[in-house]
Amino acid sequence: ISRQLWWGHQIPAWYGPDGMVFVEETPEAAEAAALSHYGKPEPLTRDPDVLDTWFSSGLWPFSTLGWPDETPEVARYYPGDVLVT
Repeated sequence: ISRQLWWGHQIPAWYGPDGMVFVEETPEAAEAAALSHYGKPEPLTRDPDVLDTWFSSGLWPFSTLGWPDETPEVARYYPGDVLVT
């Protein structure tokens, strides 16, 4: 699901010094989660990869229809619970 490119949607994962993974929406949230885990500030390294183009392009219809809210448009055009490709 990832590529080693310099453009694209960054993977929201940061790694602690011991390899612990923190998946958060923002760097600040990752730092807060790491502080809670370690009990002291520790350096974090963001995952350098980006999401694959097909993964990113698959988000477009959902985001234009109001997802993650359960809008009538999402229910009409994407009525399923599971996407199988």
